[in-house]
Amino acid sequence: MNFEQVPLQDDPTDGEWYAIGIFKERIVEVIGHVLRLRLTGDLTFSFLRRPDGTYRGSGEVPSDEELRLLYFEFRHLYAEREPGRFFKLLKIVSGRSRDERVKRCMKHLKAQSRNEVVESGFFHDQGGKLSGKQLVDTWFNARLFHSDRERREELAKLNNWLGEEGVRILLFHTVRDAILAAKNLYHLIKDLERNRRIILLPEEFCGNVHESA
Repeated sequence: MNFEQVPLQDDPTDGEWYAIGIFKERIVEVIGHVLRLRLTGDLTFSFLRRPDGTYRGSGEVPSDEELRLLYFEFRHLYAEREPGRFFKLLKIVSGRSRDERVKRCMKHLKAQSRNEVVESGFFHDQGGKLSGKQLVDTWFNARLFHSDRERREELAKLNNWLGEEGVRILLFHTVRDAILAAKNLYHLIKDLERNRRIILLPEEFCGNVHESA
């Protein structure tokens, strides 16, 4: 893929530069785990909806030990209070650019970070649709980082609905897609520095330049 060098017209604040630096540091660590586990290729999974509205899933997922380390590193790109949060970086780049092509690219990366199957509405019950945010927030706060009582009750409901293996599969693919989108963002901003406010724009977004006021 070809790229165009595009200037970031407005200078980020000191806090935003700090966030950019933390994101770069954290995503490099996560990319290392992704490459070691060979998670960049096609990984398949499938689900069957039973007549009673529950699901049975199967698919390719790393071991629990490997996932624990991956999720620990991913949390630095996801948690609301983390300075290097992926969504925060998208907002910084979009907000400091006056180029509508850059803004479209950031929106594309945000959409890319969401697993299509999870967000499609295929998984639904009387309580509504499943979302990737629900999966991550519930599992992380009930099992991985905390033992929140309400979250544990919610996780038990998800396990009954999707099956324990089904939750495990969907959580992994939700996190994986978010990581791959963050990896793509990193490649666009890895050379962005205070003395070099330049990012890369993929050729698919390199149409006519239009700057917002």
